[in-house]
Amino acid sequence: MDTLLVLLLVAVIGAGVWLLTGRDASTTQTKTVSVMIELTRQSEAFTQLPKVGDTVSLGVKEKMPATVTKVDVLPAFMQGKDIINGRYTEEPVPGLYNVQITVEGSGTESAGTVEINGNALRVGAESAIKSKEWAGYGFILAVDTKE
Repeated sequence: MDTLLVLLLVAVIGAGVWLLTGRDASTTQTKTVSVMIELTRQSEAFTQLPKVGDTVSLGVKEKMPATVTKVDVLPAFMQGKDIINGRYTEEPVPGLYNVQITVEGSGTESAGTVEINGNALRVGAESAIKSKEWAGYGFILAVDTKE
């Protein structure tokens, strides 16, 4: 009976050590993290500022370093509801644009999160993006990783 209790205790301690140390360390991998952030309703003058190759920082306090790899400028739309027909409509907003900025940085990927500089990135989260020449505040539309 004593031997059975000792074996059970050793098994519980072994499982605890494996859960606390072994599993998390082996699943975290260093990757290149790609993040797309959309800045809505920007002026035409702002659309000329972000350039591929700009060094930027994501976050207000987090300071996640990254480099701009792609800039897409799309017309801004305003959504409304047509009460008579019961449909939703999208109308372009003259002079305003949605700017989608894709950036890449060195980060980590684990089973539950993708991080840059120890800060988790999630689709739909609000994020600040800033360089020396420009800054904006928008939402993360996509988070991808590659080797």
